Amino acid sequence: AMHSGSVNLLGNGVAFVGLAGVGKSTNSLALTLKHNGLLVGDNYTLYDKNKLYQFPEWIRISSETRNILGDSLNELGEKHFTRYGRGYHLLNDKYISLPVSPAIMFVQMLGQENKINKISTNVALDRILLSNAHVKEFHEHSLIGLIDFMYQFDISLYESMVGDLRHLITDIPVYEMVIKKYGDISDVYNNIKYYTKRVGGI
Repeated sequence: AMHSGSVNLLGNGVAFVGLAGVGKSTNSLALTLKHNGLLVGDNYTLYDKNKLYQFPEWIRISSETRNILGDSLNELGEKHFTRYGRGYHLLNDKYISLPVSPAIMFVQMLGQENKINKISTNVALDRILLSNAHVKEFHEHSLIGLIDFMYQFDISLYESMVGDLRHLITDIPVYEMVIKKYGDISDVYNNIKYYTKRVGGI
């Protein structure tokens, strides 16, 4: 599992990686509900060497996300419950993507202005692993993570995880995308669509 939001834009897998609170879910939902995408992952994305896979779970909506996405959130229907200040919704199946090959990845950060820069595979790999390490909902941080200690494997699970991740992102462009938290979010979506069009020909 990768701590990321991800979406399918006309057959192009677009992944958003970063620490909690940098807008991964907001971007994924905006591209799904307002820009004709299909959701692959809101908070987690499953992956192997070649594809991104959907991770079905509740869609968690904060008040900030609600303000940004506005009326488009009506597609989510009524929230089922609230936890830690977030409303929990179920996304209709028509918005869920089949597995998709990644075409581009954005490593998100918050900053003083919206900007975007290409980064290397090695830097991207470090950012993804650091992001995973800071997510307390991941199975590594709960008792289920101890299951790995109950079995013997022919290969290192971590070597497999990192190897598959490196293979997944080696041939795709990865950009560091800095977002001004209370800036013009349309600039962010314009950047995402522009760079995705360049690699996907859409």
